[in-house]
Amino acid sequence: MKNCTSLQVSGRNMSLFRFLTTFFLMSVFISVQSQNLISEGFESGLIPPTNWTNSSSGFVINSVAQKSGNYCAAANGANDALTTPLLSSPGTLSFWYKRSGTAPTSPKWSIYRSTNSSGPWTLIGSSITTFSTTYTQFTVDLSSYTNIYIKIIDERASGTNLIYMDDFNVTTSAPT
Repeated sequence: MKNCTSLQVSGRNMSLFRFLTTFFLMSVFISVQSQNLISEGFESGLIPPTNWTNSSSGFVINSVAQKSGNYCAAANGANDALTTPLLSSPGTLSFWYKRSGTAPTSPKWSIYRSTNSSGPWTLIGSSITTFSTTYTQFTVDLSSYTNIYIKIIDERASGTNLIYMDDFNVTTSAPT
């Protein structure tokens, strides 16, 4: 009886072996890629989006200043706040924002996190205090947190002119 200590693959079997190896490696690679926990372009035309909370009912839907699609969200006064649903394993938060041409030149938005939808809330990074009339992207790493809510609060001192937000995304890098 022959002792088999190695596997020899040749010809057609080699092609099948290469295909299966490539397929396996691609499957592993794809399963650890970022996936969207939230991909909100406000295209339903409703505020708040499903499972979100609109504190003080201040955020409104807007159909003339969107970055993409047909709609965006807009804050129109001090202390307007929009809160996401619970995010189990967030990776990166990003969204686009701008002020209207008539909005105050120094509005302030703050992004907070909490493990409870009613707080207490902890500021993530620094508040956004520089706004222009063209869209700017905000991005922050959330990968060190689990099971959190995100709240965006318009903390301007006064005024009711619109400040816009669009293409709100939260990804996760957790394996699927």
